[in-house]
Amino acid sequence: MLTANPTSKLGGLVLWGDYDDLSAHYDLVHQVCGQDGPLPYDVGEFVLGLAYDLRKAKEGQRLTREVQRLGGDSKRLYGVEIVWTFLLPQVAILRGAAAFMVLTSRDQAMMWELEAAVEEAAEEGFGTDIGRAVIDRMRRLRSGPWPDLIEKSKTRSAYFLDRSGKAARKSSIVPVMDSMNPMYEANASLGMNKVAIAEGRMIDPKDFKTYTEIHEEVCAGAKL
Repeated sequence: MLTANPTSKLGGLVLWGDYDDLSAHYDLVHQVCGQDGPLPYDVGEFVLGLAYDLRKAKEGQRLTREVQRLGGDSKRLYGVEIVWTFLLPQVAILRGAAAFMVLTSRDQAMMWELEAAVEEAAEEGFGTDIGRAVIDRMRRLRSGPWPDLIEKSKTRSAYFLDRSGKAARKSSIVPVMDSMNPMYEANASLGMNKVAIAEGRMIDPKDFKTYTEIHEEVCAGAKL
């Protein structure tokens, strides 16, 4: 079974599973992102980033741990750290695209398992209220427009990871996820939202633009 826990600094989560768990989810992501799926090429490539992480995990190139099972024997689990603001859009697109495909009951069960792992990690890391708000924002992204999420995930991830400390990331995760809404930039110019930006309850879209050219450097150097 796929499980997850938040990282120590709340920058992301760690997905855990045995070799078979990760292999099955790897195949599912490729199935949805394949030629028979509904995703445009660039969006499919973005979601396949999740498949890449799953492959690296199952190959033992990321994290490993041993867990004890009933009877005294042990089982090896493989894990991989993924930034919240990359994984949440990927999972949203995966679910949204799956709605246009004929999947087996087992495929659907794996989709629910992935979403459940993400939801549980969000509530564990951010607390019940914020965690549920994060998942609500993720679900809103299912209907797209998906191509917008590719670039937004880069600048939002850099902005989010540039917050230092767990408290700062906890307080910024929902506003960051709100900013992935396709109408965010237009709505930011409304009077009531200008007040929200001034009071720090909403992030000024200009703040994300500063990370356009440096998002890779910021994300690579951040501690999760």
